[in-house]
Amino acid sequence: MERELMEYLREVRNGVEDADDRRPCERVLRLLGRAHLRHTQLLEKVIDARPAFLRSQAEQRFRPPPRLALVGATSGSRHGCGRTVRGL
Repeated sequence: MERELMEYLREVRNGVEDADDRRPCERVLRLLGRAHLRHTQLLEKVIDARPAFLRSQAEQRFRPPPRLALVGATSGSRHGCGRTVRGL
């Protein structure tokens, strides 16, 4: 998208005679150029991270499920100040 906007703004800028009117176009062109560069760099990082992400997902998928232990949930267990709690 940035590339298409840059092409359009170049055409507009090239059709403008007054230097004061050209400056905003040039500034927007510089901003779009930087945005395009950043998006390209970000996409490269995402593409490079994909194998590590997929490897991590595969490791988690084949990991055995965690075992839950219910500690102290039996009837008559002690809580707090030495009192026995009934009905748990």
